Amino acid sequence: TIGGAVAGALLSRSGGDDNKTESPPIFINPYRLEVMTKFIFEENITSRADLLEDTTSPQYNALLWFVNVDKRRPFNETSVIHDNWRKMLLDRYALATLYYATEGDAWISARHWLDSEKYHCDWDYITCAFDRVTIIDTGSGRNWGGTIPSELKVL
Repeated sequence: TIGGAVAGALLSRSGGDDNKTESPPIFINPYRLEVMTKFIFEENITSRADLLEDTTSPQYNALLWFVNVDKRRPFNETSVIHDNWRKMLLDRYALATLYYATEGDAWISARHWLDSEKYHCDWDYITCAFDRVTIIDTGSGRNWGGTIPSELKVL
């Protein structure tokens, strides 16, 4: 399965490069991993499986954060993501990927970013309308590095 391949990569992860954003702590819930990985591919958010297996990629770090840390997980026993949560999941995964792709740990302010108990519309630089992200204010002087990930296409 897709999640099985990703789980193998997550479990075999080695120490990171000091210049990379630190990955979330490794604790793998295989159920959540399988559901979220399947969701990412079904929604065509990240089209390349290798990005979810590359321990230095923003996509890998976003997946790991979502599976292990984020408390807004709308999963049920049948491995189905409730339809009313799909858009929120798309936004949160895309924003987590943005955080890791643009070196979020070095931003001037990252108030509430990746705070698993906070609604993503309350994170710094984010404006929402009708519960969907409408503006990401990148501004100047905020120390954003890296590149903008293609996952933002879902916003």
